[in-house]
Amino acid sequence: MAECCVCQAQYGYIVVQMLMSHLDENSRKEAQIKASIIDVLSVTVLIAAGGSIGLFSVFSSVLC
Repeated sequence: MAECCVCQAQYGYIVVQMLMSHLDENSRKEAQIKASIIDVLSVTVLIAAGGSIGLFSVFSSVLC
């Protein structure tokens, strides 16, 4: 079970990082596109924060 949590934590920050990169790549697109990416990002962060990694850990990993 612990291995599962480690795997989820690993993918949690990777997914957030990918979504933030996707948002950056689409920074000049229409507001609706950016809003949709942000919606998915916010749900992903909430899921990651509810798991074995905290919200701070998600953003800390992405920003480093």
